[in-house]
Amino acid sequence: DRIAAQNRKLREPLLDAAGRGEIEISSPTDPCHDSSIVCVNPDHVAESFLQLKKSSVICALREGRIRISPHCYNTVGEMEKVLGVLESLK
Repeated sequence: DRIAAQNRKLREPLLDAAGRGEIEISSPTDPCHDSSIVCVNPDHVAESFLQLKKSSVICALREGRIRISPHCYNTVGEMEKVLGVLESLK
Protein backbone atom coordinates (compact mmCIF):
# COMPACT_ATOMS: atom_id res chain seq x y z
CA ASP A 1 0.00 0.00 0.00
CA ARG A 2 2.85 2.40 0.80
CA ILE A 3 4.53 1.74 -2.54
CA ALA A 4 1.24 2.25 -4.40
CA ALA A 5 0.72 5.55 -2.56
CA GLN A 6 4.28 6.64 -3.43
CA ASN A 7 3.75 5.72 -7.07
CA ARG A 8 0.58 7.84 -7.16
CA LYS A 9 2.52 10.73 -5.61
CA LEU A 10 5.21 10.41 -8.29
CA ARG A 11 2.62 10.78 -11.07
CA GLU A 12 1.10 13.94 -9.57
CA PRO A 13 3.41 16.48 -11.29
CA LEU A 14 2.62 14.91 -14.68
CA LEU A 15 -1.11 14.67 -14.01
CA ASP A 16 -1.22 18.24 -12.68
CA ALA A 17 0.55 19.50 -15.82
CA ALA A 18 -1.95 17.62 -17.97
CA GLY A 19 -4.80 19.19 -16.01
CA ARG A 20 -3.36 22.64 -16.80
CA GLY A 21 -3.10 21.72 -20.50
CA GLU A 22 0.72 21.79 -20.48
CA ILE A 23 1.15 18.18 -21.61
CA GLU A 24 -1.08 15.50 -23.09
CA ILE A 25 -1.34 12.13 -21.37
CA SER A 26 -2.75 9.14 -23.24
CA SER A 27 -2.64 6.57 -20.45
CA PRO A 28 -5.63 6.16 -18.13
CA THR A 29 -5.66 8.70 -15.30
CA ASP A 30 -8.81 7.72 -13.44
CA PRO A 31 -8.44 5.92 -10.09
CA CYS A 32 -10.29 2.84 -11.39
CA HIS A 33 -7.41 2.13 -13.77
CA ASP A 34 -4.58 3.34 -11.55
CA SER A 35 -1.08 2.52 -12.76
CA SER A 36 2.43 3.84 -12.35
CA ILE A 37 2.80 4.03 -16.10
CA VAL A 38 2.28 7.44 -17.67
CA CYS A 39 2.33 7.86 -21.45
CA VAL A 40 2.84 11.41 -22.68
CA ASN A 41 2.25 12.73 -26.20
CA PRO A 42 4.51 15.72 -26.80
CA ASP A 43 4.36 17.57 -30.12
CA HIS A 44 7.85 16.44 -31.16
CA VAL A 45 7.94 12.88 -29.83
CA ALA A 46 11.29 11.73 -31.23
CA GLU A 47 13.09 14.93 -30.24
CA SER A 48 11.49 14.88 -26.79
CA PHE A 49 12.45 11.25 -26.28
CA LEU A 50 16.07 11.91 -27.24
CA GLN A 51 16.26 14.96 -24.97
CA LEU A 52 14.82 13.00 -22.05
CA LYS A 53 17.40 10.25 -22.62
CA LYS A 54 20.20 12.86 -22.78
CA SER A 55 18.89 14.19 -19.46
CA SER A 56 19.24 10.69 -17.94
CA VAL A 57 15.49 10.10 -17.76
CA ILE A 58 14.67 6.43 -18.12
CA CYS A 59 11.76 6.18 -20.53
CA ALA A 60 10.66 4.28 -23.60
CA LEU A 61 9.29 5.24 -26.99
CA ARG A 62 6.14 3.18 -27.58
CA GLU A 63 3.66 3.58 -30.42
CA GLY A 64 4.40 7.28 -30.90
CA ARG A 65 4.26 8.07 -27.18
CA ILE A 66 6.82 8.39 -24.43
CA ARG A 67 6.28 5.89 -21.64
CA ILE A 68 7.44 6.89 -18.18
CA SER A 69 7.15 4.34 -15.39
CA PRO A 70 8.06 5.96 -12.07
CA HIS A 71 8.32 3.58 -9.17
CA CYS A 72 9.32 3.58 -5.51
CA TYR A 73 12.99 4.30 -6.31
CA ASN A 74 12.18 7.51 -8.23
CA THR A 75 11.61 10.99 -6.82
CA VAL A 76 9.07 13.74 -7.46
CA GLY A 77 12.04 15.88 -8.52
CA GLU A 78 12.78 13.45 -11.33
CA MET A 79 9.20 13.74 -12.57
CA GLU A 80 9.50 17.53 -12.44
CA LYS A 81 12.68 17.15 -14.53
CA VAL A 82 10.59 15.36 -17.17
CA LEU A 83 8.24 18.35 -17.28
CA GLY A 84 11.18 20.75 -17.57
CA VAL A 85 12.62 18.87 -20.53
CA LEU A 86 9.25 18.67 -22.30
CA GLU A 87 8.58 22.36 -21.64
CA SER A 88 11.97 23.35 -23.05
CA LEU A 89 11.05 21.81 -26.41
CA LYS A 90 7.84 23.78 -26.94
